[in-house]
Amino acid sequence: TGLAVGEKLKVPGEKFTKAVKQLWAQGLFSDVKVKVTKQLGSIIYIEYELKERKRLSTFSFNGISKSNADDLKDMLQLAHGKQVTQNIINTSKKAIKDFFIEKGFLFCDVRVDIKDDSKIPNQVSLLFDIKKGKKVKIDSIIVSGNHVLKEVKIRRAMKNTKVKHIYRIFKTSKYIKKDFEEDLQSIVDKYNEEGYCDAQVTSDTIIKINDKRIKILLTVHEGKQYFFRDIKWQGNTKYSSDYLTQLLGIKKGEVYDKKRLNENLFMNPAGVFSLYQDNGYLFSSVTPIETAVNGDSIDLLIQVYEGKIARINEVTVTGNTKTNDPVIIRE
Repeated sequence: TGLAVGEKLKVPGEKFTKAVKQLWAQGLFSDVKVKVTKQLGSIIYIEYELKERKRLSTFSFNGISKSNADDLKDMLQLAHGKQVTQNIINTSKKAIKDFFIEKGFLFCDVRVDIKDDSKIPNQVSLLFDIKKGKKVKIDSIIVSGNHVLKEVKIRRAMKNTKVKHIYRIFKTSKYIKKDFEEDLQSIVDKYNEEGYCDAQVTSDTIIKINDKRIKILLTVHEGKQYFFRDIKWQGNTKYSSDYLTQLLGIKKGEVYDKKRLNENLFMNPAGVFSLYQDNGYLFSSVTPIETAVNGDSIDLLIQVYEGKIARINEVTVTGNTKTNDPVIIRE
């Protein structure tokens, strides 16, 4: 409380309020009351009435399989003796819902039954009653705000989230939250490949048709198309800028495709990064930086760190029982 016997204070006053706040801040009590029980002249007797929060005895699940229950037990980490607060209950319910939403049960319902433990005072047991419902399938995906890419091309970019169709046998139309979020990024990536660097999915709305079907509404902002302009190199001493630009394979005026840029820089076995790596510059790095945006054109500065050439210091061999080290190293 911060109060001490013999201390002077006003009644009521700031110190009373502060003491109550400090008791609440411990998170140990569900109720805190303060009252004056007796007063003798300028001396008062203060009593605090505290109601301790109930603690967890056991918890269990109803309506799900044992394997799902085991997974949830590990995930929730509700230990015996832990204080049971409304926040703990709400957090647990949300975690359970998210667990099943990730599996396609979009309309999962979770209720919590709290019962006092008859054997241990001030402890309760929790029963999570779970109704998973049916796995939800996607009836349709409707896109708005698109002018450059047709709706069919946007839906095709969504590799994991597909609408229900009679001819689609091998690809499910179930709604999986994680897959859906990845597909939203795939839409943005598709626009980026076309030079639309500012493209975004500005909203995604799920509309419930029935317990088994949903409709998805997407709104995209395309922005404007950008193109490569000047490409300059910095830090390269081993190879000329003209030679590196030739290896990069991108010309002024081409669509600004970040994916292609990164692939040509880092992934292409005949590209810039591989050139340095294959010639002993194992500590080299290549970093593209956008230096200027002028209208629909972007200038690039590609910084090259060559580092020192790496040389073989020592070769050791292990696991050989029939052939001597020098023979293996010679070969």
